[in-house]
Amino acid sequence: MISLKQDVCWGEMDAFGHVNNTIYFKYFENARLRYFQKTGILKLMKENNIGPIMAQADCQFIKPIKYPDLIEVKAKVSLIKNSSFILEYELFSQSLDALAASGSSVIVMVDYGSGKKVAVPERIRSNIIISDNPTCE
Repeated sequence: MISLKQDVCWGEMDAFGHVNNTIYFKYFENARLRYFQKTGILKLMKENNIGPIMAQADCQFIKPIKYPDLIEVKAKVSLIKNSSFILEYELFSQSLDALAASGSSVIVMVDYGSGKKVAVPERIRSNIIISDNPTCE
């Protein structure tokens, strides 16, 4: 599992006075990229032209977030298959002292040259810790 904290920006709010729903996916993206970095997926992309694509994404909006706030986004893999895995996200609001959103994405490993899916390489698979095993932090 990885965790990152970031401030909510004024410009992320919409006319309804809370963070626009599209921004939650950007928060998840920040956590996803941190996860890719920690597990070696970004390095694999540069070295072998093999990397992730997002096949599916969802978000459950639980509580509206407003500026100013400090949020914490956590990401963990809940399931790994041959060529894909599921990343789950939790977004906590410091101001609300509560879970504000949760979501998930299906990540498929592909060979960017051929455009075909490939098995999750063993060196990446060994870096992916299922669920919330604290040894991955």
